[in-house]
Order: sequence, then C-alpha cells, then structure tokens
Amino acid sequence: MLTIILLVLVPIMGLSLYMMITGKGSFLVAGYNTMSKEMQKKYDAKALTKAVGLVVFLSMWATMIIICGILTKLLGVTILGVILTVFASVGGIAYLNIGNRFKIKQ
Repeated sequence: MLTIILLVLVPIMGLSLYMMITGKGSFLVAGYNTMSKEMQKKYDAKALTKAVGLVVFLSMWATMIIICGILTKLLGVTILGVILTVFASVGGIAYLNIGNRFKIKQ
C-alpha cells in the first residue's frame, strides 16, 4: 500500500516542483492569478512562484512523512510529520507575506 501511494505522489510532487522552481507555475499561485494584469506587473512572478514552490514542496514532503507514519503505525514518525507540516506552513506563510520582497522596485 505504501509503495502504491509513493508511486502516485512522487511524480505529482516532481511535476509541481518543476513548474514552481522554474517559475512557470505562476498561474497556480492563488491570489496572483486573480489580480489584474496591471497589478501583476508590480510583482516579480518568477521569484514569487519559486518561493511558493519551495513552501509547497516542503509541505508535501512533510505530508508524505505523516502518511508513511500512519501506514507503518509509527507514532513518532507521524508526530514528526505533523510538526514539520506546521513549521513549513506557518514559516512559509510568514515568509511570503511579511515584507515586500516580491514587489518590483521602481
């Protein structure tokens, strides 16, 4: 069962990581893709997409740790996955929203 889940999740993770890290997945970034074209020009889409990709990638790996812990019935692994998921999510949201690091300076 674990092998099947990993065989399905790993390619999906790889594809999403490729799209985000190369900066070609800006249409997947919620909020950015709903802005007007005028507002989108004020942001560095490639840098924003790469940062979101990193946060998503870390969250996906932490979630996979949770799945592995549940399927192998190892409570410690499951707890580690939950802790990593919380840190990746909270840290990622803070990094993406605090400051104007993705605005293009004019």
